[in-house]
Amino acid sequence: TTWHDGATPYGCVNTQDNLSIITSVNGFGYRGDDYSDSLNNTAYSTGGTSFNLSGIINTNTDKDVFKITLPSQSTLHLEAIPFSVGTANSGSNLDLKVEIYDEQKNLIRTFDNQNGMSVIIDSILKTGTYYVVVDGAGNANVTDYGSMGSYSFTGFRSALPIRDVTLSGNTNKQMHQLNWNIVSDEPIREIAIETSTDGINFQQVSLPNATSRGYGIMSYDKNDHYYRIKVTSVIDQVVYSNVIRLKSEGETPKPYQLNTMVYSQIQISTSENLQYKILDLNGRVYGIGKLSTGNNRIDMNRNIPGAYIIQLFAQNKTYAERIIKQ
Repeated sequence: TTWHDGATPYGCVNTQDNLSIITSVNGFGYRGDDYSDSLNNTAYSTGGTSFNLSGIINTNTDKDVFKITLPSQSTLHLEAIPFSVGTANSGSNLDLKVEIYDEQKNLIRTFDNQNGMSVIIDSILKTGTYYVVVDGAGNANVTDYGSMGSYSFTGFRSALPIRDVTLSGNTNKQMHQLNWNIVSDEPIREIAIETSTDGINFQQVSLPNATSRGYGIMSYDKNDHYYRIKVTSVIDQVVYSNVIRLKSEGETPKPYQLNTMVYSQIQISTSENLQYKILDLNGRVYGIGKLSTGNNRIDMNRNIPGAYIIQLFAQNKTYAERIIKQ
């Protein structure tokens, strides 16, 4: 359908607004709004782990807001598809755009398919409440003036199957012994051991059995070796472990072990009392404290996802590790 809003054959100053004319001189107006357009408790809550809804963008300024609450970090799949009369959205008047906001009403991302009129989203979101805004959009061919009509809105969420991967290791003469722990709700399809000489560029060196929790690698030089493991679940979720460094023989090992992929807490096991400082990559300090010999936990719930540096201060040496807050 073509909706016209602009000049007519009678001159540029004689404009014609189709929507205004149709809804003002025919004895009827726009259809009533079905969902709130506010990012608050009036937004429709999808509830549960899946939903299948229908909606309508009844005017070219209408927006429909849905509230989605995730009790744990989850994968989220959403589909917003306009009603049409055939394949590839043929006959649809509605070109959809979807925006996702966090609980503080900060825009996380906008999804606006430039090659089609529907939107399909696969994302990983941490625990919390989110607002999903469905809106009519324009594209390279037309404005959003006539982007109105009915649509279906479906979605489902599921908890991430791999919840933690922690790697540790030690050196015994020429043997680098690696051990790891995997917490997962789904079977593991593949474990790949990767190594690096600089801690940045990694290469795969072995594929142990998917049920293995340890592996030995012979090292015939005295260089530093960095290791990590790449874990793939049967549903193709990929998670990397923390990176460890096995130093040359005779050098004192680090007095701690920690997880560098963090969800809510940094878990640190220390062989002596340490002090710590947490900074972002710009040097801003986010936490200072002390660690006692044994197992320690540092709360990271208040930190936004991203990269951080944790500095650890021993009696005669300072260490630094890069951590990723999921």
